[in-house]
Amino acid sequence: MNFIQKKIKPYIDENKPDYILFLLASFLIIVSMIFSYSLSIFTVDYYDYGQFHFFIRQLFVGTLAILIMWTMAHIKTDIIFQK
Repeated sequence: MNFIQKKIKPYIDENKPDYILFLLASFLIIVSMIFSYSLSIFTVDYYDYGQFHFFIRQLFVGTLAILIMWTMAHIKTDIIFQK
């Protein structure tokens, strides 16, 4: 465990990320997932997809976006933007 902490420590930012911004962005992503479930009824009927087809796709992409935001918030900016 100590070996892994030594390898990861140089990449982790010591400052706390902006959690309010993260929560607001996550809330908007979750609301968009709910809206995508309710707005795709025409396409589901027309192309004969399953009831949760677009919701599952949006859920996957939304979860991936939140995880990417969370990961990028904890990485030092010097490593991302090397001069």
